[in-house]
Amino acid sequence: MRRSVLSFLLAVALAPAFAPAASAAGSINRDRRGVAIRGYDPVAYFTENKAVKGDPRFTATVAGTTYHFASAAYRDRFVTDPARYQPRYGGYCVFGVAQGGKFGIDPTAFSIIDGKLYLNLDHDVRAQWRKDVPAFIERADKQWPTLARQSCARPRLPRARVAPCKTPLDQGDSSKSFVATSGVHVGRRHCHHRRQHRCRTRAVCGQVQAQVRRRRKRQQLRRKMRWQVWCEVQGQVRRQVRRQEVVAVMRRRLAR
Repeated sequence: MRRSVLSFLLAVALAPAFAPAASAAGSINRDRRGVAIRGYDPVAYFTENKAVKGDPRFTATVAGTTYHFASAAYRDRFVTDPARYQPRYGGYCVFGVAQGGKFGIDPTAFSIIDGKLYLNLDHDVRAQWRKDVPAFIERADKQWPTLARQSCARPRLPRARVAPCKTPLDQGDSSKSFVATSGVHVGRRHCHHRRQHRCRTRAVCGQVQAQVRRRRKRQQLRRKMRWQVWCEVQGQVRRQVRRQEVVAVMRRRLAR
């Protein structure tokens, strides 16, 4: 649990630095089909006090976001007052919003506080959030106006950059790319490491070519061994046939 919460806080800390420009739809947590709460029924949280998977046959759309319901009665109740049943902070993790980030949710990790639905990333994060609910809600209320305008994309850690080597390549080096056994181009112009690692390209190509040569030798050796085995088997078959013919001739002579 501690590792889960620490990794979550680390991702939240990096979210503002790597979040791209947002769209208007970024304020609602929904999938590619436009479905919110991963298809769970928002009304069932209040009526049954548990997470219930919605039925695609019973749907309602509010501001471009689709909600699934377990029954037509729940759908009709939602349509009369959507704001009452919609989760707070666009359906994002309330603990993440309080920390300044927008993260997905586990529909089963929910809480109903003062008649409002709050969702969390998972049960461990929900346990951490429940330690001081009023303070986290107050922080989330302050963070949400800014987060609502940001993208819902998860932050990505920056890639480590390696300083370019200063060893020049020979002018006579071939520029043709060579495809390794893994299918990665490692040629001079199509090197996976690009300009920063051009000095290593020749060594990589040499290693790959050596691997290919060894593989070809092994294949040739296997073919030769298979041919020898086949010839040996054929020889055994011929000798056995000859023995059978000799035995048959001897039996004929003895029968006379």
